[in-house]
Amino acid sequence: KFDPQGRVLFLLGRKPESVDNPPRPAGGAGAAATGEGAPQDVFNRPTDVAWDAQGNIFVADGLGNARVAKFTKDGVFVKSWGFKGTGEGQFDVVRGIQIDAQGNVYVADGGNHRVLVCEPIPTANGASAIQVLGQSGFNIKINDATARNMARPYGLAFTVEGHMLVSDIAHNRVLLFRKSLTGQYTNGQQASVVFGQRDFTGSAGGGDETRFAAPMHIATDTDDRLY
Repeated sequence: KFDPQGRVLFLLGRKPESVDNPPRPAGGAGAAATGEGAPQDVFNRPTDVAWDAQGNIFVADGLGNARVAKFTKDGVFVKSWGFKGTGEGQFDVVRGIQIDAQGNVYVADGGNHRVLVCEPIPTANGASAIQVLGQSGFNIKINDATARNMARPYGLAFTVEGHMLVSDIAHNRVLLFRKSLTGQYTNGQQASVVFGQRDFTGSAGGGDETRFAAPMHIATDTDDRLY
């Protein structure tokens, strides 16, 4: 983390030199065989970072491990959750992460071809996610190009009203999922709009003004322009 002048404030993923770490679990730096990682150890190829309204930091420790780690705004470890698998509280290649206005954590679970919506602070490692998008349910892995399914989701962003955009990298498109009037998604709901393809069944990449080629990180501005 840097201050506005570019000075380093603190570093995540490396212990202070005066602090002893516990022995690393099997699987390499920061990684257990399950992908849980270790809260006092280094990350194993983290992929993304996000913040909530209170300034808490969420790290997608998602290539070597399969977890999300939460820190306070001052860099103090709070909790991590997730491990390799296809269940409700499991991940496989965490690519992107975002936090909504309510503090819910959205995780682009690329290896499982889905986005999981998790509570602000899950109470246990592997705690159940609230909802799943990209699949009709948990423990399902379908990567067809449809309005419901996705393949290797990567980047996440929100519109001004809080609707979710996800880059569907393998299908060369970006999907828009709209919340209901109650502000919720439903498991397996269909996307409302597709960008980068003419319809929901298309997946060919291209370089003209109507197509994408493997879109990754995405962002929106206050006028709901998509980048």
